[in-house]
Amino acid sequence: MPTECNPSLFELASIAGRDVVAAFDGGAITTDAGALLLGQADRAIRLTERFASCFSARRAIELVEHQVETLVMQRVEMVAEVLQVMRDLVADGMTMVVVSHEIGFVRSAADRIIFLADGRIIEDRPAQEFLDDPAQPRSRQFLSAILRG
Repeated sequence: MPTECNPSLFELASIAGRDVVAAFDGGAITTDAGALLLGQADRAIRLTERFASCFSARRAIELVEHQVETLVMQRVEMVAEVLQVMRDLVADGMTMVVVSHEIGFVRSAADRIIFLADGRIIEDRPAQEFLDDPAQPRSRQFLSAILRG
């Protein structure tokens, strides 16, 4: 589905003199009322509605059961729930091998990062070292592109 988004669609008004910023890096989401908070925040600032408006739905309207806005919110909630379950498993001591571009999640859950490009291992380092100071140009290029957005 093509996107028509631009950063100005997500500019949020300040509250009590404090900036409100939307970040789509996975962040720190918890199952401790996280879904309730996510829904409440969405109703307050209409983020899902604004985000859904970035997509062109080229579907036969008479056959559509769910609006794009509903599908977007379901996706956001699903990703948040899956990432939290994985964080909980890490906290419980489970070892996992995960492939992800969700840098916020990786930063919060990974002990070690093995960075692959073109089918080869480019770096194999402790997560914080890799994220703070990637050693290889390809790793720096990847992180720069992902963090820029």
